[in-house]
Amino acid sequence: MRVVLPSHGAHKAIYTARKTDKIKAWLSMCNTPLGQIDFGLFLEERAVDVIQPMAAEIMEMVMQFEATKKVEFKSSTRLADGSRQFSYVEDNQTRGGITLPDKIIVRAPIYQGMEPQDIKFLLRYRINEGSLKFTIKMHDEEEVLRDAFERCVDAVQHDVKPTQTVYWVE
Repeated sequence: MRVVLPSHGAHKAIYTARKTDKIKAWLSMCNTPLGQIDFGLFLEERAVDVIQPMAAEIMEMVMQFEATKKVEFKSSTRLADGSRQFSYVEDNQTRGGITLPDKIIVRAPIYQGMEPQDIKFLLRYRINEGSLKFTIKMHDEEEVLRDAFERCVDAVQHDVKPTQTVYWVE
């Protein structure tokens, strides 16, 4: 049996900053190509987080968005070895006068217990093999997460005695 004697300053407290469910949902969709219906369903589910443009507007834009990729072959040249070389031009077109925004602003706390903050997500679409896909990406993700973590550390330091040292590890 091991006996532990009381001693001054021989203990440590550990706080693990946990990301909120809201930010986890957005981060899980980053760089994941989604079809029009799936992206619309995701936006419908997370509409409460979107502050710019209005969630209803962005959902309407996504669901009514129609894009086509037109590929036009210009020429075919027979090479000396018997093969052919093709020249073509791609033209991406949108119909109906709908312009998608290039960014979505989401208001959500990054870490549990922290105040919500505005976070910019870049919105992109691609047409690949006749399929329209949407992707989002947090703008400057590493910097945003680091700043939020530093604010979390500042809050912890504020709540402990000023004489205590706080170490943090990412």
